[in-house]
Amino acid sequence: MEQLGRCRGWVRRGAFAVLTAFLAAFLVAGVGCDGGDDDGEPTTSTTTVTGGVCEGETRSDVYSAGMEVPSEGGSFSVRLVEATPGPPAKGENSWTLLVLDGAGQAVEGVTLTVTPWMPDHNHGSPAPPTVRATVTPGEYEVSAIDLIMAGFWEVTVDIAPEGGEPDSAVFGFCVEG
Repeated sequence: MEQLGRCRGWVRRGAFAVLTAFLAAFLVAGVGCDGGDDDGEPTTSTTTVTGGVCEGETRSDVYSAGMEVPSEGGSFSVRLVEATPGPPAKGENSWTLLVLDGAGQAVEGVTLTVTPWMPDHNHGSPAPPTVRATVTPGEYEVSAIDLIMAGFWEVTVDIAPEGGEPDSAVFGFCVEG
């Protein structure tokens, strides 16, 4: 029985050593990347976020108050009037959104559903954000947007107009921990 206990300890240590060696090899292989394209020249992106977990992230939108993203179907655009905190950060966030039609006019009478999603981890937030219309036409306050961990988040704004075709717009932000 004592021999069996020693074997289990060896297996655990052996598995740990194999995992450690694999991770070390993986990290060393990544260090050799020069960030260039196939011709060896460095590549650049105006949306690359640097530092921490967001180092090299190219999918992120560059936050600025008043930024606007088009809907996937082209019927609407959604303006991020204000974010608290700004730019979006890990933890609870609140946004003010303005929904516009194709001519840039505020759209009233739509139902908005806001869904934070972390595609790299295949999960969202524990509770859906709260959306309420303000007194300003086409403007909505979204609270409790809980970006629960550092990394890249997609925040989808589903737009359901009364009697019209639904559409959605997606904001992408990488948040630090």
